[in-house]
Amino acid sequence: MTEELSRYIEQVRNKSRELHQQLVVERERCSSLSAEVIRLEELVQEQTSTIEELRAQSLELQELLNEQREQVLQPQEDPSKDLAIDGLVKEIDFCIQQLKIVNE
Repeated sequence: MTEELSRYIEQVRNKSRELHQQLVVERERCSSLSAEVIRLEELVQEQTSTIEELRAQSLELQELLNEQREQVLQPQEDPSKDLAIDGLVKEIDFCIQQLKIVNE
């Protein structure tokens, strides 16, 4: 009976050592996974920050594009055209004045 009891105790010890070894391995694995989670959370924060910056840049560029589109769509006044029209109006006025003088 003592031999049987000794074998049983030895089996329990072996099982206990095996379970302890598994526990150590699982703790190391858990620690490694925790470190990976922290690293990935930091990466997510960086990526989120980058996304926000890109969104802000995109909005700025969209506003700039809209402003430039409006400028292209608005007729641009040509100052030389205005001067030419003013010159023609003065010439017509001069001709009208000359006709009035001649007809008097």
